This record gives sequence, structure tokens and C-alpha cells, in this order.
Amino acid sequence: MLDGNDLKSIRKNAGISQTEMAKKLDCDRKTVINYEQGVCELKTSQLFRWLSICKIDLKPLAAQLQNIKNSVFVIFAIAYLSSEFMMSLYISLLVLLLTFGVIRKNIVIATSTSILLFMNLIEYYTFLFLMDFLSSLGNKTPWHSSLIFIAQAVISFSIIFLLMYQNNIVRLPLFKP
Repeated sequence: MLDGNDLKSIRKNAGISQTEMAKKLDCDRKTVINYEQGVCELKTSQLFRWLSICKIDLKPLAAQLQNIKNSVFVIFAIAYLSSEFMMSLYISLLVLLLTFGVIRKNIVIATSTSILLFMNLIEYYTFLFLMDFLSSLGNKTPWHSSLIFIAQAVISFSIIFLLMYQNNIVRLPLFKP
């Protein structure tokens, strides 16, 4: 949000006095002074009027707000997709990135993507197994979530370890042309 100093500089850059701004906003001069000193905040409608009076182009702001709205919609829409679909999509993206790395002969992209792809497949199938195993036990106990957490932590630390030592992995004879 714009603070009082911003409002004041916008008004001054437009060459509008406090009295003129008060007249155009249908309020008294003291209210304009309070806005500019940060004593009170403008309502959103008043802010847009302020900016419009000062000839500030609101189209870029409206475009940014629309992009934020669309992004939030996508994030909430993703939550309704199945985990199998999301995992398939993620694996497909990793395969595409791996293909790109191989085609471009970029060993760093290829090995990083290979590590991520391999570890995510391990993680996915481990969780499928764990969920089947735990659901077959019937009653939920505290160690169910602990087991899932431990499996996820081991896999995550493995990914971190592999990515940290990726340069050493690249030097292995397996990756030499």
C-alpha cells in the first residue's frame, strides 16, 4: 500500500495543491493532510480516485492484479487435482528437462535432473507402499505419521547429498563419453 509520503509526492508531481485534491475527493483539506501524514489510510476507492486525479495510469496495476488473481486461481485449482496426476506431470517435466540436458549435451542439467527424477520416483513408490502397508494395519497410531516423516526425511537428505556431490558423480566413468 502507498504511504502518506507516496501520496504527497504523487500529488505534488501532478502539480495539485492539497486544497484542489480535497475538492476533487469531496473532502476537506485536513483529511488530505491526514492521508499524507499517515494519520489515516485511504479507502481503496479513494486511493484509485487519488491516482486517477493525479493522472497515474492504472492499467499496469490492473494487469498485475489480474496476474495475481490468475496465479491464485491456478494454485487453488492445483489443490483439486489428484496426487497421481500431479506426480505424473512433475515426472513428465523432469523427463523433458533430462531430454533437454542430453540433447544440449549439458552434463550438469542431465545429472541434476537424473538425480531428481530417480529420487522422486523412489519417493513416490515408497509412499505408495507405505500408504498401502499402513492402511492394511487398520488402526492409526502415532508411529504411522512418524514412519512417513522418517521416509520423507531420508529421501530428502539423499537428494541433498546427491546434489551436493553431483560434481564427483559426473566424474565417474559411467558419465564419461
